[in-house]
Amino acid sequence: MKSHSKSFFYLVLIGIITALAYVFAYETKFHILIVQTQYIIIFSMVIFNRQCLPFCLAVMIVGHLMADGFNHGTIPFHVVTESMLQILTAIFLSLIIKSRDQQTIRYTNVIEASNVGTWELNLETHQSTYNKRWAEICGYTLEELAPLSIKTWRNLVHPDDRERSDQRFQRILDKQDEYYTADYRMRHKEGHWVWVHDRGKVVAWTKQGKPKIVSGSHTDISLEVALNNRIQYTKDLMTYIIDHANAAIAVHDRDMRYVFASQKYYEVYDIKEENIIGMHHYDVFPDLPQVWRDVHQRVLNGAIESADRDAYPREDGSVDITRWECRPWYEDDQTIGGIIVYTENINEQIQYELELEKAKTLLESVMDNLPIGIALHTINPGIEFSYMNDLFPDIYQTTRETLYGEKDFFDVVYENPAFAKRVRARVMADIESGDPDQMSWKTIPLQREGKKTTYVSSQVTHVPGSDTYISTVIDVTKQKLQEEDMRRLAYTDALTGLGNRLAFNDALNRLDEERVSPCSLMIMDIDGLKAINDVLGSDKGTELIKKVSKVITDVTGMSDHAFRIGGDEFAVILCEMDEKDADVLRTEIQRGIKTLSQQETELSLSIGVSTKVSDSETCSDLAKRAEEDMYRKKVIVEYSIRNRAIMGILSILTDKYNEEGVHSKRVSDLCQMVGMSMGMSKEDLGELKMAAMLHDIGKIAIPDRILDKPGALNVEEWHIMKQHTSYGH
Repeated sequence: MKSHSKSFFYLVLIGIITALAYVFAYETKFHILIVQTQYIIIFSMVIFNRQCLPFCLAVMIVGHLMADGFNHGTIPFHVVTESMLQILTAIFLSLIIKSRDQQTIRYTNVIEASNVGTWELNLETHQSTYNKRWAEICGYTLEELAPLSIKTWRNLVHPDDRERSDQRFQRILDKQDEYYTADYRMRHKEGHWVWVHDRGKVVAWTKQGKPKIVSGSHTDISLEVALNNRIQYTKDLMTYIIDHANAAIAVHDRDMRYVFASQKYYEVYDIKEENIIGMHHYDVFPDLPQVWRDVHQRVLNGAIESADRDAYPREDGSVDITRWECRPWYEDDQTIGGIIVYTENINEQIQYELELEKAKTLLESVMDNLPIGIALHTINPGIEFSYMNDLFPDIYQTTRETLYGEKDFFDVVYENPAFAKRVRARVMADIESGDPDQMSWKTIPLQREGKKTTYVSSQVTHVPGSDTYISTVIDVTKQKLQEEDMRRLAYTDALTGLGNRLAFNDALNRLDEERVSPCSLMIMDIDGLKAINDVLGSDKGTELIKKVSKVITDVTGMSDHAFRIGGDEFAVILCEMDEKDADVLRTEIQRGIKTLSQQETELSLSIGVSTKVSDSETCSDLAKRAEEDMYRKKVIVEYSIRNRAIMGILSILTDKYNEEGVHSKRVSDLCQMVGMSMGMSKEDLGELKMAAMLHDIGKIAIPDRILDKPGALNVEEWHIMKQHTSYGH
């Protein structure tokens, strides 16, 4: 609205000025000047403000008419003529400018629609002009590239391409070429390079014939360059592949002229010409047999011919064994354009196959005579054999036909389904681990009904680069039996036939691994065996050891769980037996020893028992508690070393302090009477009586000054006196 008001104001102002000018210039020399000025205004309005031209023209004409009408009292004819002439002039100029504007718009639209960047260089002023698209090709706006000059272009062009572009540009300046064209790289705003096609021409020359203005365009050809590079790369790659293929390749047209021949083709057929492209195939090979010519004709008619092992005689009399294929190739309209021949000389392959067959025969002969079973097989989806020597099925106590059959290998070899399942799971897991140390299995039992158990050791080795595995197996039954005999000797006490200390320790370790509970343990010691050996001789002691071991095994019925762990020590492991049942067995063993003692010399057996009721307890803890229990029992045996040592200490105390002896005897008798009243067993009464007798034995370590002191003890002395319980323990 503001712009229209402003234009209206200017129009009114022009009209008033025109009217006044006519009034004051009437019939003066300035009249003509005002008319000429109106033409200048009309021309300016046509160029700069064509929308306001009609209003401006109307104001000037009205002003002219009013001024002359005011002066003459009527409108002169020449005023009408001048006004009509001004109207025609305005119309004519408007049509010319409008036509030119439309042409300019069309050119602008074409340029914008073609997405082309434009540039113009003034060689005299060194000014450069670029359109918006020119900057957008490199990711910029014109404002970002300001100030614009020839340096703007030079700063963006790749340094390696600049000199070549300059040379071509100079040719149009020197009139050597009419047009300048160049493809080069320009740096994009993001850092990568953009390929552009630059084209230009000198569009203005100076009077002296020198170039003045050069105009041109930029087209983004990055995609086209990338596609061409990819096509060239693919072409080079295919040429490389074909030239390095084992097969010789030749392409012929319908007239059997060479279109392409690989390097291998020249080598295989020993072609002397450097280039046979365009030559006729039968000119290159004039002695080509008719059978090959017939093949070519059939292929030209659409057939595909091939042979795997064809003999090709050479001029020198030698024969090449070839593998070949001949097939047609097609034009765009699907008509046959010619033939392609693939030829491969397989002389080396045939020789290799012969040598391989010879080596295979030799290898099979060697493997058939080895003292181990060997087989080749895959493992997925199941074990499928491709070879096995004669010994392989023999060791597994089956036949070659059965192993080659559809039945699972593990089900064939192991009759027990559960055992076969366990072995299969372990073997497959070890193989899939890929660890060579795990792909070996020792002493696997083969149990078949009605036959003795045999043992095998096997190993699997993967053949690198294939899905084939090598299995080897040996019969280790003899070694297994020898090992068992040696183990039996190593783990058996030669005198009693019971397990020895080594066997006992292994049994305890197995119990820890299997976590059996409840579990009881007996540890026993023959009391006074040394005295028996000293008095009656070692032979008598040896005889008693055997008889004691028999009593133990007869009572427990567990010869496999009874052990002689020392000269006069025994142990029995009572799996899944609680403390109550173990005490019953201990009583039974003591009863058997008592019977043996009545038949032989005086004999006793100290027995310690402990029971494990939790998996957290170890068997070493169990053995320690059983030993402690056994040693407590030994104290009450009068002729045991432990009893004699303790009673010796007690006698020292009672001999020195008679009242201590009397006191200990009186306490012991009282405890015995209480225990009898409670119905305690004879064994428990013996322990109670002995404990009462020894309850003050620790006083042997108390200084005499304290024990003999007639009056009350002070604090320090009383503290020392209280230590006698610890010493007694």
